[in-house]
Amino acid sequence: MLKQKITKNRISLIFQNKFAEKVINIKDCSNGVEQIVKIIETNKGKYIIKFPKKGNELMIFKEAFVCKMLNKESFAPKIIFKEKDYLIESFIKGEALYRLKYQKNNKKIYRSLGKLIKTIHNVKMQGFGELQINEKGKYAKFSNYVKFFIKIEMPFLRKTMLFSEKEEVRILKYIKAGIKYIEQTESSLLHGDLIDGNVLVENKKISGIIDFGDAGCGPCSYDLAKIYTEKDGNIFSEVMKGYGKNNINMKEIKYFAVFHLMYMIPYFYSTNKKQKYNRLINLLKETVDFDLC
Repeated sequence: MLKQKITKNRISLIFQNKFAEKVINIKDCSNGVEQIVKIIETNKGKYIIKFPKKGNELMIFKEAFVCKMLNKESFAPKIIFKEKDYLIESFIKGEALYRLKYQKNNKKIYRSLGKLIKTIHNVKMQGFGELQINEKGKYAKFSNYVKFFIKIEMPFLRKTMLFSEKEEVRILKYIKAGIKYIEQTESSLLHGDLIDGNVLVENKKISGIIDFGDAGCGPCSYDLAKIYTEKDGNIFSEVMKGYGKNNINMKEIKYFAVFHLMYMIPYFYSTNKKQKYNRLINLLKETVDFDLC
């Protein structure tokens, strides 16, 4: 819990007391609503410092745990220091992937992203759902996580009034029909938020994958489904080529895409981004009509 205000003076004292370094510049880069994130430049280098907002302290543990598990990988940040209410990690140079327009000559970047995601998924976990401080997922079965998810997210989807009652029933039937996917027992480390803003590119190569504060445990397809909802077919195809054809089950990916769409649509609706939520509505209806059997 954040009991102290996050001031320039407090940040300066942290770096002075912990590392004997003088803070020269502080730049805010808080893109989300769950953490305050700042780039710190000192007389000796650059760092990232993260302060979770009240109720999101678990994000500090998840970030530290994942970065420790991926410590040998150059694309993951290195944890410099961790306290209960903040975390300091290495600064990775690069521009967010969303600044890169899709072109034929940058297919390698997306294929490289697929390979790096596979590296994350190679870390085997226990449990399903949100990563907890016991280093396991919150639920013993993925089906338990799904039940919790529907209970939380379905009311938000209904509140938008973008779907008829028949369509809502069809969505739930579709989820029930895919029980074979949610009853699986293998669990992998999941990034949880594979959006372009969390992928950095430097010199036409991926320099880092960041922000593991939403890390979880579960089927690899759950992570891949996030990319499926975010990207057009060409980009998604390149990412999957890098990930490996033998590791892909498109029916399963499309199935888990429904879960992402159930919270993404209400979010974009609440922020009045009509073009985005209209595209996602069409994708959800198209996916739900997909025959699982």
